[in-house]
Amino acid sequence: MNEKKDTRTLPPQIQQELRRRVIRQRQLSKTNRQVAKALGVSERHASTVWQRYLREGGTSILNKKRGRKTGQHRKMGIKQDKQTLDLMFEKPSSMGLVGELWSRLTLQQAIERHLKINVSIRTVGERLKLWGMVPVKSIKINSEDNPPKIQKWISNDYQKLLERAQQEGSEIHWCVEKSIKGCKSGSEFLDYYCLGIPMLASISNKGQIRFMLGTGDITSDSFVEFMISLTADVDKKVFLLVKRIMCLYMDTVVESWLDNNKDRIEVLYLPL
Repeated sequence: MNEKKDTRTLPPQIQQELRRRVIRQRQLSKTNRQVAKALGVSERHASTVWQRYLREGGTSILNKKRGRKTGQHRKMGIKQDKQTLDLMFEKPSSMGLVGELWSRLTLQQAIERHLKINVSIRTVGERLKLWGMVPVKSIKINSEDNPPKIQKWISNDYQKLLERAQQEGSEIHWCVEKSIKGCKSGSEFLDYYCLGIPMLASISNKGQIRFMLGTGDITSDSFVEFMISLTADVDKKVFLLVKRIMCLYMDTVVESWLDNNKDRIEVLYLPL
């Protein structure tokens, strides 16, 4: 009785040649048992090679690269944090990604493409938190500690807005403006990269975060740029809830733009 080869222990070139011979014999109408006996391999191996050939064609005989994928298990450190922060001053679309504003998903894709590191969405979220870039809604809807003025707004205006958004198939987004006070990479601060950097963000009622970083003070122009990007990324009409302090940017240019795009976005003031 012939001893069967353990093909896993053979050199890659020999493995590839054996697969080629298995396929050739099967094409000549040989059975898996006959092929196994002729080539000294297991019947199961002959069947596996043939079935893979039927699925993948001629490329199935080629040796596949083993080992972990490029970037797998590599970690984010100070160098990688700085590189990622530099990326975020550009728009995702300028890097060949889908989206005008940054989100956890687009940032994950940017890290994978430009840093060759595979990270999970959870890791991206943890990094944003470490960098002070996780926006928070201005009002906690379900909090029992809201002042009477806020609670009245929630019970009346906000409930009506929820109903309207549902009827129109629109989305409610909370606009957040903040200045980054300093980023951390582990135990070290990256103040040079983050200190004082303005951030405009939106949080949808489903928790989707989108944001952009600025290089100077937020102006009416940058506010319009943010809204243009937001409406490009969201395929529904947006009701954008903003603090009253945002009226500082509501000049004639912004008002004119909003009037021309009222079918895509509407700005509503919070009682703050």
